Amino acid sequence: MNWTTGIYIDYTPATFSEQQIEVFRQGDIYTDYRLTGRTNYHFDADQTSISPYAQLQWFINEQLILSLGARYDWFKVDYTDLLPGTVPQTVGRSSWFRPASQSIDYQQLSPKLGLVYKITDKQQLFANRRHAFRVPSVGQVFRAGTSVDTTELKPVQAVNHELGWRGQFASLRLDATLYDLAITDDVVTFIDGNTRKLTNAGETSHRGIEFSGLWQLTEQWQWQLSGTFTRQKYNDYQYLFSCFPPACMPAINETRNFAGFDVGKAPRQLWQSSLSYSPYEQWWLEMEWQKVGRYFTDETNTNVYPGHDLVNLRVRYDVSANLQLAARLMNALDKRYSTLTSNQVGSSAIEYRPGMPRSIFVTATWSF
Repeated sequence: MNWTTGIYIDYTPATFSEQQIEVFRQGDIYTDYRLTGRTNYHFDADQTSISPYAQLQWFINEQLILSLGARYDWFKVDYTDLLPGTVPQTVGRSSWFRPASQSIDYQQLSPKLGLVYKITDKQQLFANRRHAFRVPSVGQVFRAGTSVDTTELKPVQAVNHELGWRGQFASLRLDATLYDLAITDDVVTFIDGNTRKLTNAGETSHRGIEFSGLWQLTEQWQWQLSGTFTRQKYNDYQYLFSCFPPACMPAINETRNFAGFDVGKAPRQLWQSSLSYSPYEQWWLEMEWQKVGRYFTDETNTNVYPGHDLVNLRVRYDVSANLQLAARLMNALDKRYSTLTSNQVGSSAIEYRPGMPRSIFVTATWSF
């Protein structure tokens, strides 16, 4: 029987400032911008977290291992609005609501349970149940925009179940896991009369299979593969839907529920594979393939990003026990791709975050 306990402590001071800009463009190309002189937000949000944890591992017999654990999280944000009260929060049809200076804390106990069954010395079955939570982001709470009562947001809750198998067969190692993740109290948006609000009412389900394999082909060659197939759904997820002329006649500004839709910006599959070669002790070379599958770009499931494939190359040379040289050629085929593709609910305008073009990085590391 093993007993593990500890505590995690973190303090992060943070300052946020947002200034309004006016942009200039020619056609669809943004060419320049200038500051208007208005500051929308300026605040401190110092964050403190204290998290004691403990785990008991009980060897019931030679084949069965039981794990019991728990973690208690206390998270506090000390928020101070640094803008003078004379700065208006509403100008024309635009609003930048600011909560009053205050401290907010969140507390959560997260238990976990695990079982491992040894089929043989080289094969195991395992099962886990874990609870977790995520506090609202500083932006959701204190950068309220047109939303009211954002300081009343609660943490998002998650319960994850896993059932898996792992095995070792000579030079081949395999691992497969089925998972079922349920998220509740997710932060959603709705309209109450003429007021926009954020609240904890969203429910989503995330189910899939994760796979990984490692094959030592020879002393010099090694192949690795990992991937995920997943299906992520909104069970109950209301959101502010806005659509304006000429796309919608008349304009629409209402709350809609996207229950049954796929989660936006969530690829159905992710893959990564690499082939490495080490002809001598000092040399190491690798070719890597990465795949991001297709996904819907928003909650309405109207637009689709088709996904992309990337190839990366790496090389490392140990000059001596102290000096190491390395180089990386990223996106070797110079593919055009997006790291995140999205659009506002109700808008047909797709926004892309362009990925890096073909890029090379060279490093030298000296250890002493």
